[in-house]
Amino acid sequence: PFGKGKRFLNQGGIVNQILGGFELSGVLQIGSGAPITFTDPRGTLNRAGRSNRQTALTSLTKQQLKDLVGVYRTPNGIFFVNPSALGRNADGTLQTGRTGRGADGFGTAAFPGQVFFNNVPGSTSGLERAVVNGPAFTTLDLSLIKTFKIGERYSFKIEASAFNALNKTNFYLANQSLDINSTNFGRITVANSPRVIQLAGRFSF
Repeated sequence: PFGKGKRFLNQGGIVNQILGGFELSGVLQIGSGAPITFTDPRGTLNRAGRSNRQTALTSLTKQQLKDLVGVYRTPNGIFFVNPSALGRNADGTLQTGRTGRGADGFGTAAFPGQVFFNNVPGSTSGLERAVVNGPAFTTLDLSLIKTFKIGERYSFKIEASAFNALNKTNFYLANQSLDINSTNFGRITVANSPRVIQLAGRFSF
């Protein structure tokens, strides 16, 4: 009977080595994007060279501007501003005669769907800065650790870490000031890193 009990204890130790000693941890990050300002650097009000910070004119309310922005995926690119306000079709292609700008300059005729305009010479917009937020982001980092005990004094630890474990694409804007006169106005061109997996081992004595 004593021999049988010893074998049982040995078997229990093997099971514990296989199924025990695990640690799982994670970090979940959820946040809004950086504040975004719509600018009209072509403005003529140039006190101390501050035209680059001048906000653009718009026909929309603050809430309507918030409803206008988001992540718009099209076959011809990803946009932060609804393509319809950029002289683009639903598939992201340019409409005939359009440039992709939010405005084509002071004195030009407005195009269908245009909501941003250049400032009248000698005046400035009343639109506040940082009126909307950029694309929101969510990312989950996970870490799994397995520890193997080797006798009373030694142990071997294996750690597998996955950064952005769900491989979620988080878009963001390269600049917090969006120039309505740029041909890339409202376009998203950058994203955070995809999933990265890291393996490590450590022997302790």
